[in-house]
Amino acid sequence: HSTPQRIVDLNGVAVFVATTGHGQEIWRSDGTAAGTYLLKDINPGTASSFPTDLATAGNYVFFNATVPGLGNELWRTDGTAAGTILLRDGIVGDGSGSPVTIAAFGNHVYFAASDAVNGLELWRSDGTTAGTALFVNINPGVSGSSVANLTVGVGALFFSAGQVGSGVELWRTDGTVVGTAMVENMAIGSASTIFYGLVGTPAGVFFA
Repeated sequence: HSTPQRIVDLNGVAVFVATTGHGQEIWRSDGTAAGTYLLKDINPGTASSFPTDLATAGNYVFFNATVPGLGNELWRTDGTAAGTILLRDGIVGDGSGSPVTIAAFGNHVYFAASDAVNGLELWRSDGTTAGTALFVNINPGVSGSSVANLTVGVGALFFSAGQVGSGVELWRTDGTVVGTAMVENMAIGSASTIFYGLVGTPAGVFFA
């Protein structure tokens, strides 16, 4: 059984994850037999690259995948084999930048990831290697800000993040660095607010 899952739309083409003799890899389909095929055997052979966190922004589907020698990193596809590429090797070699909670906002994706210098922080990509970079370094240094819960609501991207002096709190960005800030320090001082997830609606974001 191929067990297709994590199906997303890319300009009328379904991009998804399936398990076959190539392992668990990234596929595409236009609804026809001829137009349904493996996009790239990212971890060649029968082994799997385990693509997860698929998100569509602009003309690309972004996802993370794991490859020996590269670790778990950010990839994207334009629906073609040639256009399915690694965007960044956050920690060179077997180390992993571990991009997680990939969320589309505008024509970019935002995600939490780390590199050799910074802990888990907010990154952004437009689908090019040059346009994939650290977006805001909320808590500089290896400890990072533990960015999580990326959720779109009311023309902004909301997320939880922590920094020295305020702990983990609710943040938002309008897609600009100057428009990225803490919404409110709900747990006064350096204490942290505990988030059990965010839900985006046309009226705002709700959380518990």
